[in-house]
Amino acid sequence: MLNFGAFIGFMGVNLAAFVRYFVRSPSKTFWNAAPPLIGFVVCLYIWLSLRTPAKLAGAAWLVTGFAYGAWKTRWFTRPIRFAAPDEEPEMSA
Repeated sequence: MLNFGAFIGFMGVNLAAFVRYFVRSPSKTFWNAAPPLIGFVVCLYIWLSLRTPAKLAGAAWLVTGFAYGAWKTRWFTRPIRFAAPDEEPEMSA
């Protein structure tokens, strides 16, 4: 399950690098596009090679998180609220 999420994250990083260094770049060269695309394809291959139980567990966890987010935001009509950091606890000596 850990690899399921990790490789999705790595694919996202590669897509972001592709957008930043190729799509938004004034110079659209092969060397700006190739590394992130190769990285994405390699991560996708490894992700697709995960065993079925890992894919099922990862998909279940993803659906659970999406459902929880939908429930907490009333189907995404309210902003997502993150926990505010508490005040620092006092250290007693």
